Amino acid sequence: MKCLAENLLDKKEPTPVGKCTGCKTCVVACKDNHGSEPGIWLRRVTEYAGGTWKRTEEGAWKQDVFIYYVSDACNHCADPACATACPYHVLLT
Repeated sequence: MKCLAENLLDKKEPTPVGKCTGCKTCVVACKDNHGSEPGIWLRRVTEYAGGTWKRTEEGAWKQDVFIYYVSDACNHCADPACATACPYHVLLT
């Protein structure tokens, strides 16, 4: 039986970056599927954010604010619950 990492290599497709909305449905599905104890997380969604709001000389506000999410998996499951749970089909199976 192949692990998810081997399946991804077979498909030769990158995981779509920047499409994760941070809903964490994959995290809940993974935890539920494995019956993980409290504090044990096999899948994580990390939020990256930054930027600032600045007032221009004309008095308008301009921003360069950004946020994106990265879904990190253990890549051990051949049929991962996290991938099928994603409502946006961002995760590859």
